[in-house]
Amino acid sequence: MMEPRAFLVAGLVAAGLLLASAPAGAVTITEFPIEPGSAAGAHAPRYIHPGPDGALWFTDGGSDYGIGRITTDGSFEPPVSTIVPPVDFVTEPNETVFWAGDGGYGAHTLGGGNDSVHNPPLF
Repeated sequence: MMEPRAFLVAGLVAAGLLLASAPAGAVTITEFPIEPGSAAGAHAPRYIHPGPDGALWFTDGGSDYGIGRITTDGSFEPPVSTIVPPVDFVTEPNETVFWAGDGGYGAHTLGGGNDSVHNPPLF
């Protein structure tokens, strides 16, 4: 069994090693307003994913719902409209976005065409 004094020394050495280790790399987080001047509740961003175009894509469950896109320098791209507030989505390399919401689901290919929306009946 380890003597209490030896245990204390071992603990202090371990603590010193932890404190002397290099700090983690700095991370910079930049926040951008979604639409300055918009009405309260117009936007409720969540579920951010990196998109195939290099932009950050996010679901917007506010009153102006859809799937938003913002570049890493803060420029907004035209949103993908949805028939219901989206819950989550996935993207393909060809920039097709598949989304699902509480009352429907669909797909949209950027650049036009291939829109497919479904609003299944509620039972």
